[in-house]
Amino acid sequence: METDKNLIGTLILDAGPIISNTTLPKAIRYLTTPHVFGELKDEAARLRLLSLTEGRLEQRQPSATSLAFVRQFAQKTGDAEVLSVPDMGVIALAYEMECELNRGDWRLRREPGQARINGKPPVKEALEESQSAAIMAEDTSVAGSKNDAPATLVAQEEDAAASQNTEAEAEAEAEAEAEAEAEAEAEAEAEAEAEAEAEAEAEADDDDDGWITPSNIKKVQAQDAAADTTEETRPMKVACASHDFALQNVLLQIGLNLVSGNGSRIRQVKTYVLRCHACFHITRKMSLRFCPSCGGATLMRTSTSVDASGKRQIHLKRNMQWNNRGTVYAIPAQQHGTANMKGRENMILRADQREVEKIEKANRYRKEVDLLDDDYLPSIVSGRRDTGGHGIKVGHGKRNINSNRRR
Repeated sequence: METDKNLIGTLILDAGPIISNTTLPKAIRYLTTPHVFGELKDEAARLRLLSLTEGRLEQRQPSATSLAFVRQFAQKTGDAEVLSVPDMGVIALAYEMECELNRGDWRLRREPGQARINGKPPVKEALEESQSAAIMAEDTSVAGSKNDAPATLVAQEEDAAASQNTEAEAEAEAEAEAEAEAEAEAEAEAEAEAEAEAEAEAEADDDDDGWITPSNIKKVQAQDAAADTTEETRPMKVACASHDFALQNVLLQIGLNLVSGNGSRIRQVKTYVLRCHACFHITRKMSLRFCPSCGGATLMRTSTSVDASGKRQIHLKRNMQWNNRGTVYAIPAQQHGTANMKGRENMILRADQREVEKIEKANRYRKEVDLLDDDYLPSIVSGRRDTGGHGIKVGHGKRNINSNRRR
């Protein structure tokens, strides 16, 4: 079987690329977990998966040790709450295959944000151990020869003196050669700098330098493609394909390979979090309305990215201005006893108010439906349409209370 330079050794598949019916990257071996394969309820989807993998799809259950490591790592990154059991199994299977094919986790990370990988390749460590053993053997052999031959000390001293003379001559010759090489390198650098300055002057005279024109667009595209494929053409023993952002985040922070549908390696993942503008707390629960740390309604949707080194970066606006809509005037006082019940209910501003607990309790009661109740009628029969609108209204809501009303 002929192997392509972009070919992946073992590709771990998640349910996302399979369900979306995208073209899978080329690989020698395809692996998935029984949970992921069980999510494919449609027989046509399973047949399509077998055709895309050319019948080389295998199912494997990750070990308990790998699952425990992934679960602990995801808890430290904050993704354990949004990762399901099949997602944990996919990451654990990728981690297990990486350790199995690379003989350990030397190229991975054990902690989120770890600056360096765990260790060195096993081949280099074996070479260093063999070299140190050889040096120790030479030292012991030299010490043994000195103890066994005390009568030949005079001859050894004469040989040492002669060898010192020859070494001094060799050092003098080496210094002369080094000086000559240094002079030659200096002359070559001077010539290269002169040529670079001449080229820079010639390019400065060109008015089209730096611009992409119809005449040079093919050349620019070829240069960009050659620059981008230097890292992409490296073969990968183990890689994982997934569309889940939390799963991709954990994969990159561990140090596992992540690929897209066309086989190109993904080195950076951009996701969204909620960041409190008051206390700077960050949470991944996008359904929250109040900050879980300070309780204020100051959560803002912020983009964040994770690179291949596992470093997380929060992307903030340079000139951020908090929206002061509806806060120009003070909150109006309550007016009890009016016909339209104006000002009867307190305005919701914090998470610890009674009104918040009351609304959440009503929403939970509304969702609890007893299907065995004799008086229960489905919405299609009763005509009831729940189109939302049961959420918590924070402050004045979306309407600007300070704007003039239409007459």
